[in-house]
Amino acid sequence: MHADLSPTKRLHGSDGQPRMLLSEMVGNLATRTKPDGNALQNILERFVSGAKEEAAVSGRDVYEIISEKLSELNDYTGGYNFISVIKKYLEGYEAMVLKLLTWLMIRKYDSFFSENLYSFRPHYGAKHALRRLLDDPESSQYHSYKLDVRNYFNSIDVSMLLPILEELLVDDKPLYKFLSGLFLDPRVIDEGNMVEEQKGAMAGMPFAVFLANVFLTPLDRKFEQMPGVIYCRYSDDVVIFSKDKDILEAAKLSSGISTGNSTHPKATARSTGRGGTFR
Repeated sequence: MHADLSPTKRLHGSDGQPRMLLSEMVGNLATRTKPDGNALQNILERFVSGAKEEAAVSGRDVYEIISEKLSELNDYTGGYNFISVIKKYLEGYEAMVLKLLTWLMIRKYDSFFSENLYSFRPHYGAKHALRRLLDDPESSQYHSYKLDVRNYFNSIDVSMLLPILEELLVDDKPLYKFLSGLFLDPRVIDEGNMVEEQKGAMAGMPFAVFLANVFLTPLDRKFEQMPGVIYCRYSDDVVIFSKDKDILEAAKLSSGISTGNSTHPKATARSTGRGGTFR
């Protein structure tokens, strides 16, 4: 770590000169693998990876390990803030990995899902479902049944989700072990504090959208096999169409969606106009 002193980069000053000096010193930080500088990211990643490995072996919380390793910095000005930044770096690192994992899962396992599922998939979307209805010359004759699941993500019972996920990830046991471990571990970080709570599909996590597609796959397959019914789903929003009111009524009776905690159909049955009402 080195830097050259200059009028704009000094040890003491009232116009940001010390900050400029420190920035240049950090930018020039070098290691054997990064001899030309800019090695701070590699050092942080190595430190974070080491803390995570230690947490995996010891069963301790990784944030607790980071606080312990950096505890001496609390005696210095800004030390507590520096430790908080390292923890935030870990959160960002994990989020990046989970986003990449979700992107890969969505594409690798897309063939697992029904063609009637239009959420969070490549080359699928609500507009494709709408186009499907608009292109049907008999769409004005359909009756429809609409439902959604209240508090869908957080109400999913993990014990019901895991068998479906295991079926999907039969070719990747380590990935299933990783995801199931996340769901079965009750510990979460809430505003910097570790607490325990019941987890659903963990809304807000990158892979939650993938799990939203996975959990209701049995329902998708059920309606695929039901004659006289057109079925569309976008995450927890479902629309069922049929020309025959009796068939639609039978579909209504068999469409209760259980998340494990409760059944939450919120639906109305009515005749659609031209092109349907799917949103």
